[in-house]
Amino acid sequence: MNFTNILGTITATLTVLTGVMTQLLGCTTDAVGLTICTSTLLPAKYMAIAASIFGILTLISKLMRPGGALHSLFGQTAVVVDGAKSSVGTVTKAQVESR
Repeated sequence: MNFTNILGTITATLTVLTGVMTQLLGCTTDAVGLTICTSTLLPAKYMAIAASIFGILTLISKLMRPGGALHSLFGQTAVVVDGAKSSVGTVTKAQVESR
């Protein structure tokens, strides 16, 4: 099965939700790099749990990409398209099969 599109959508959704959470929870970063959230909407305990869940889901989605766990985490990736739509940063199916 090809999970690339699904996992890309999940990652994009998590990125947007992280931004929304940052705004709703009043998070700021101080000069030392410490992030402080001052919202009464959620207790700090639940904010940490939500951030951990987002991170874990992102890591799992990266591990599920084709090529094995190490290659998925540290290897190069490229968008595979048909030859007519090829542009900078993409590869064709023929280029992938020739490797």
